This record gives sequence, C-alpha cells and structure tokens, in this order.
Amino acid sequence: METETLVNIIPPTITLIVTSLFGLFVGVLVEKFKNRFRTIEYSIKTQKIIPPLSQNLGGQLSIKLNDREVNTLKVATIEIENKNTIDLENIIVRFSLGHNSWFQGNEAFIQKNFSNLFWTLDYSDMFKEVVHEHDQCEIDEETQNKIVPQELQNRINYVLANRDYFIPVFNRKDNAIFNFLIEDPIDGTEAGIFPSITHKSVDFVRKSDDE
Repeated sequence: METETLVNIIPPTITLIVTSLFGLFVGVLVEKFKNRFRTIEYSIKTQKIIPPLSQNLGGQLSIKLNDREVNTLKVATIEIENKNTIDLENIIVRFSLGHNSWFQGNEAFIQKNFSNLFWTLDYSDMFKEVVHEHDQCEIDEETQNKIVPQELQNRINYVLANRDYFIPVFNRKDNAIFNFLIEDPIDGTEAGIFPSITHKSVDFVRKSDDE
C-alpha cells in the first residue's frame, strides 16, 4: 500500500477510534450518574368502612373494636415500587397519620414472593416499652381508668400514629404493599396518611396518576 494512501486512511481511523472511546466513556458516566440517583414511587388508596345500611336492607350495623363502637374506620393501601435497574437494600419506610387518627391494624409484604415485612427493631422496641409502661400504670379508684403520665401519653400517641417498616432487600421493578386499618378522628374528618423514606440518593415520589 502506498505511503500517501496510508496517510489518508490513518487520520479518519484515529478519529473514529477516539470518537468511539469518548462515546463509551460518556455512556459509562451517564449510567453511573443514573444509578446514583434512584426513584421509588408510591400510590395511596383508601376505602371507608361505613356501617349504616338502608332500612330496606336490614336497618343499622355497628362496628366494634375492642368492645368499643367505631364509625370512623377506613382501610388504606400504600404500594411502593422500585423503578430502578438496580436492587436497593436496608430501606426504612415511615408512615405517619394526621392529627387525632390512629393505626388499628397493619400488614406488609413484598408482592412478587409474598414475603412479610416487619417493623424496624427501634420502632418495635419502642412499641413494646410503651405497652409495658402503660400496663404498669396505677388505676384511679374513682374512675377505674389508668393514671397515665403526660410524657407516657405523648409516646403512646406517637406509636399509635406512626409505623416504621424495614425492607432488607428491595429488588428492581418489585413492589411492596402496606395495608392499614385506620381510625379517623371522631368528628368525622378524614386524616391523611404520609409515607416517607430517608435513604441516600433515593427520591420518593407519589405517582402522577394516583388519585
């Protein structure tokens, strides 16, 4: 091959190689950048449990919870989804309720394999401690109600209105389902439920099509 022909071929070849390497380098950087910032989406659905029936359907029903009639119960389902192309680990999800509303029941699981999810150890220990201290409270002889110190009452209110769940492994494209039985305020207003995540480089957003 003539020298002049080689001179004409080599510069475009070098340019092509450099361009390809540069494109590969930029692609790797973009992928690493995308993996540093992850998104978990969530949706919330609620359904009130309304006991009254039409008189034509048999009159009135009542719902009792621990021998107490309750007319402000609802079921809430929160679904969170790992939208990323990588698995996430050690996710803590907190659920908080609005003023004067309480959790009365809960369950949680991973959707694909139906493995149960549980409270964090810190929250579980706090809950057990509050229950134990409440059981030890003295009883007022006149009212027969427990005498609960204000500091303990504040902690009781906290554990009744909050739940902390631990997800040890949250696989890519998987969903976690949280079901709650909630008692709304006795004045009939509907309190909100507010999920949150504190995790490095994770953006927690509500689905845009959620109603």
